Amino acid sequence: WKGDYLHKPDGDGVTTWGAGMGSEWIVEPVEPTAAPTPASTPAPALTPTPLPTPAPTSAMPDLLRDGSLVMLKSWKGDYLHKPDGDGVSTWGAGMGNEWTVEPVEL
Repeated sequence: WKGDYLHKPDGDGVTTWGAGMGSEWIVEPVEPTAAPTPASTPAPALTPTPLPTPAPTSAMPDLLRDGSLVMLKSWKGDYLHKPDGDGVSTWGAGMGNEWTVEPVEL
């Protein structure tokens, strides 16, 4: 609502900032690597599926459809991460880096 962007600065952490270097993220679709497991069993590892060279915009709706699971990769090669505590950070690939797409009406 403020017009700023999710930003990965040169150092640690994540913040918001204007457009430009550090505010661009690569969206990677995520596919489960194993069948669903009972709640008492740890969830299967998730693997990012690299995207081909940018395709026409008609390919984007499938990637960003409601309920799609994605990872957001920063310019430094790490991913937007939700730790157990408050806030967000960045981390290597793995649990806590998967985000569910929920389209909103503007």
